[in-house]
Amino acid sequence: MPIHTISTIWKATGREVGYIIVPLAYEKWHEEVFLKRAIENPSSVRSAFLSYKNGEYFLHVAFEFEADKIEHDTLLGIDRGIINLAALTVIDYKGNIIYQEEYSGNELERIQDSLMLKRQLYQQVGKNLYGNKKEKRITDQHIHILANHIVEVATRYKSQVIMEDLKRLNYKGYKGKLSTKKALKTMNRRLSRVPYNKLLNILNYKLPLAGLNKPKLVKARYTSQECPICGEISRDNRRGLNFKCLKCGYEANADLNGSHNIARRGINVLKKAEEKRKEIS
Repeated sequence: MPIHTISTIWKATGREVGYIIVPLAYEKWHEEVFLKRAIENPSSVRSAFLSYKNGEYFLHVAFEFEADKIEHDTLLGIDRGIINLAALTVIDYKGNIIYQEEYSGNELERIQDSLMLKRQLYQQVGKNLYGNKKEKRITDQHIHILANHIVEVATRYKSQVIMEDLKRLNYKGYKGKLSTKKALKTMNRRLSRVPYNKLLNILNYKLPLAGLNKPKLVKARYTSQECPICGEISRDNRRGLNFKCLKCGYEANADLNGSHNIARRGINVLKKAEEKRKEIS
């Protein structure tokens, strides 16, 4: 790795100051969102420090930018599922669907299963665990890519992002649907391997950078069982990846239906927030 040293006189004190110039690895997103804007406006760099971990150096830089505020015209509901990493539904304020999409988690699950198998083999021969750090790094990468995609969709449709409040997420809510201990164990493993709250934390800072609000949270209860047409709630409405209302016959993909219900609940949350704001003012 080429390293260049430079010395110069700091005008403020007249003292000689030394610098080390080394290559910096970063992603295209960092260049577009941070580096180019920082070069145009150096005062946007607020602080920086260097850290050392596992034989590598990391540069941590804090920036401060003023983003152009985007007025929200729609709501983007996100259902963080098990088969799909996420299902997205964009609706207007009358509840009409504008856009829907399933964001697959098959690739991430395949990688995680492969690493888990290798860990089990290593344990059987008494060796140290394999792949924990690698799995975390790959999982984090997939979550960041998903977050960037959500920001892109939210920007395209000028959406307020709505997400479920899953702070107490575990497998217990699935006991009525899963009949065996093995199925429960598999579900619990899948839930624990996808860092749902990490996605929320990433969106909390990436959405404002794009001029959008942070995600609003709604209650997660019954979002997968509720019919968005007639309001009927039943455990039997959902059968695996399919949703069919036993009362009115409405049919949809189960994950997309969940994201639709999440977006619809966001309408009420925003209405209550607006009413409270008017009361205060």
